[in-house]
Amino acid sequence: MRARLEAAPLPAAAQRELAAFDAATTRPDGRAPGALDLFLGEFRIRARLWLLRRSCSRRAWISPPVHDRVTLAAENAAVARRLAHLQRTRRLFAVWHVFHQPLVYVMFVIVAIHVA
Repeated sequence: MRARLEAAPLPAAAQRELAAFDAATTRPDGRAPGALDLFLGEFRIRARLWLLRRSCSRRAWISPPVHDRVTLAAENAAVARRLAHLQRTRRLFAVWHVFHQPLVYVMFVIVAIHVA
């Protein structure tokens, strides 16, 4: 689908706006977003998407290729954001296991002492 959409002709200004949206909503360095982005990132992406769609309609770029590219850019931003948060969650669970495993063994010892 991406290859088909990239083959569709778009105005140069529309391509620049889509590239700016992609750059603003994805992190090229691959790092996970900060804790504040966990709560406000979705609103930031939706606001940028709304501005992009408004800009496209204001400039009369209402055509199926433009609409499809905007939709693809929005999906790409959502997937990139989810991936970054999943990576952060995986690291947090790895740290959580370091604390949780010794706690489980201590609890088993306490239960054994209690039963005895």
